[in-house]
Amino acid sequence: MTITELHINKSFLKEKAGNYKSGFYYQEHTNSLNVKEMNVGLYFVGDQQITDKLSVFSQIGLSPREKYKNNRYYSIGINCKGLIAGPPDDRFGTAIAYAGINDKSVGSETAIEMTYKLVINNNIYLKPDIQYIINPAGTAIRLNNALVGFVRFGLEFE
Repeated sequence: MTITELHINKSFLKEKAGNYKSGFYYQEHTNSLNVKEMNVGLYFVGDQQITDKLSVFSQIGLSPREKYKNNRYYSIGINCKGLIAGPPDDRFGTAIAYAGINDKSVGSETAIEMTYKLVINNNIYLKPDIQYIINPAGTAIRLNNALVGFVRFGLEFE
């Protein structure tokens, strides 16, 4: 697998943080039938601080339509720092993601997500996450929409 990426750590807004990446990937592998396959695509990731407490992000991924069933991905979201009274490093985030499926009989998948990072101290955090997934897996087998939740327990040491 080869990834070529241009990373710009520069903001479009004065005195605010900004981070942008654009890249190309190429992967070659042999599948279970011993047939050589190749995957290629482009992507863009952007993360821009708007205020001291608010940032927005987006991701775009594209692959050749004629070759891949799942040939496009788009997402957009926001992160808010110190949203409620308490530790100033707590973060609330919400996003929507769309995985485009190149097959009208299947339909595409959309996920709506909310998360909250509760900082307990300098090294420990809890991060509950809830997602509502419309047309999970984008398969010909119709699955009911899904409500998914989990909690991450994190340890960070510098």
